[in-house]
Amino acid sequence: MWLIVCILIVITDVAYKYTLYYGGGFVDILRVFSTNVRKYRLNINLSQEQLAEKCGMHRTYISGIECCRRSISLENIQRIADALNVETYKLFLEEGDLWWQNLSYF
Repeated sequence: MWLIVCILIVITDVAYKYTLYYGGGFVDILRVFSTNVRKYRLNINLSQEQLAEKCGMHRTYISGIECCRRSISLENIQRIADALNVETYKLFLEEGDLWWQNLSYF
């Protein structure tokens, strides 16, 4: 019985770490971030290797991010945003998510 409880706690904790709740629904923050990194990278015609070089990272690290296999530090998020020449918060917005356009500080 305790083993089942422990497993459920671990699963819940892992799911919470990668999920952000807002606006009445769940968003997989890691998936959104990785999708946006790839989208912005392709928009400026950079390969994973070129982006990695601009960020001072390894190509396999960028690949791991884009394939949702890597978690990432805040410092590396900022380095990627700078290399892509995009505001950091845009890497966390889902496609079609326009709520932020009405906020004055954006």
